[in-house]
Amino acid sequence: MKHYARLFVAVPLPGLLTEELVTYLPAYEKPGVRIIPEENWHLTVHFIGNVPKTQVPEIAEKLNTLAPQLENFELKLLRVAPGPNAKMPRLIWAEFAANQAFEKMVRAVTFALGAKMDHQHPVAHVTLARFAKDIRPPKMPQTPAKENTLFPVQEISLWESELRKPHPHYTILERYTLGNKNPEPENN
Repeated sequence: MKHYARLFVAVPLPGLLTEELVTYLPAYEKPGVRIIPEENWHLTVHFIGNVPKTQVPEIAEKLNTLAPQLENFELKLLRVAPGPNAKMPRLIWAEFAANQAFEKMVRAVTFALGAKMDHQHPVAHVTLARFAKDIRPPKMPQTPAKENTLFPVQEISLWESELRKPHPHYTILERYTLGNKNPEPENN
């Protein structure tokens, strides 16, 4: 029996966004590209890593306390493209416009869990596929998003990741509703 859990905090995707993102995939279905199952798609807020299972309730309580203090917001989809480095991409991602509320949420969750920020300005994205490690990534298109594709962020969730082949298995352990109920569009 495992005595640890591999955890992360993320936002689950609404069904309509998932349905739209699926429409971009045919352009990326090529040898050496491993499409991630839709049920694994999420917007990562903070990767926690392996922790003793005895610490899971404490992490859950911290998120439960924090979530009502965070505001709802909307993310605007910019493109689906190779990333994060266009010259040497590792994945295909759905990239969203910079958003101060997203950055604020990432900072708040990271600090509440006693960690440090990896990036000053985190990029909101959903990983849709990964390139095989043993090949040079083929040329892939950047596909602009359909106009006005918005992603309402109204909750965060604590997820557990079990490493399996060919893809990890993700389970949402708990969901936390963010504070205000009426998201305001953000113009950036």
